[in-house]
Amino acid sequence: MCRAGLIGSALTATAVVVAVLVFMGVASAQEEVPRACTDCHEDTTRAWEGGVFQDLLAGSSHSALDCTDCHESISMDELNMASPKPHGGAVPPVACGECHEDEADAYIKHGRLEVGTDADIPTCSSCHGAHHILPSTDRRSSVHPNNLCTTCKACHTDMNLIKDHNVLRDEPIKLYKGSVHGRRPENSSCVAATCANCHSESGPQGQASAHRILSATDPNSTVSRPHLPNTCGVCHRSEWEDYEAGIHGQLAKRGETDAPVCTDCHG
Repeated sequence: MCRAGLIGSALTATAVVVAVLVFMGVASAQEEVPRACTDCHEDTTRAWEGGVFQDLLAGSSHSALDCTDCHESISMDELNMASPKPHGGAVPPVACGECHEDEADAYIKHGRLEVGTDADIPTCSSCHGAHHILPSTDRRSSVHPNNLCTTCKACHTDMNLIKDHNVLRDEPIKLYKGSVHGRRPENSSCVAATCANCHSESGPQGQASAHRILSATDPNSTVSRPHLPNTCGVCHRSEWEDYEAGIHGQLAKRGETDAPVCTDCHG
């Protein structure tokens, strides 16, 4: 065979090999395209909120939902597996209010922070978790009365938040733990006031909601000075009746701002 023929045969063979490799690469890439979220998010070595997220979701209040019911911006048809961020840029936060409308309507402020004006304001997942959301009646829930103080503690003992937002009382959890309300034995079934019992304001539906917690300096707050006797009176009814009938309660009714209230005597 002439030199030109040998070169031509070699080129042809090379082209065939290249074509096969390309085909195999394409086929392999096609085989690797995920068809379900768990094709990628199934790493059992990575802990999400203390466990593998699909397992957490399966045991949560949202077990009947698909991932994209909450993560609506994600489409399996628009993944770019060649990118370090297959979903594109940052995945938008979940819009819980699309289903939980009443809670979203109630949540306009938390303390002195207003929704939409400060990135540090707690989000739904700050209190309820993300994939392992349970009803408040479930003892495993982050908002169950036995666990609520620990949940609130995550922010209210964060010195950066306390400093950045000039929180008026820098040790509320410590004070609560040392109080008659906070000394309830852990995991006890006895009833005692939690953070939400005192700080929950009435929402649009007229019912007290932990989704509306106002600063003590807000005149509408349940723990503002004028409203404090009524707040304590929800649990301490007979004491409230005595207070209302006494001189202190009468002064408070007349609008005397220096009239003693519960915390002046009890701390």
